[in-house]
Amino acid sequence: MILLNELPCAALITDEKGSVLIVNGALRAIIGGTDDTWHGQPMEVLFPPASRIFLQTHLWPLLLREGSLSEAALVSASACV
Repeated sequence: MILLNELPCAALITDEKGSVLIVNGALRAIIGGTDDTWHGQPMEVLFPPASRIFLQTHLWPLLLREGSLSEAALVSASACV
């Protein structure tokens, strides 16, 4: 996933359950750690409560219904510090 590291923004890829598979370099610069640190972690740990609620009540249901989501922007917990 070298191309994911070329993005000018933080990005991650999860499985269908929201477990982190890949974190790009821009996101690792914000949250720290390595690919191994984040692999398998639930992506919810990256968000403050309001974003977790939005994710669970809006984004996941949309994904389950529509089967895809082209873009979503959520505030990370580190951005709230």
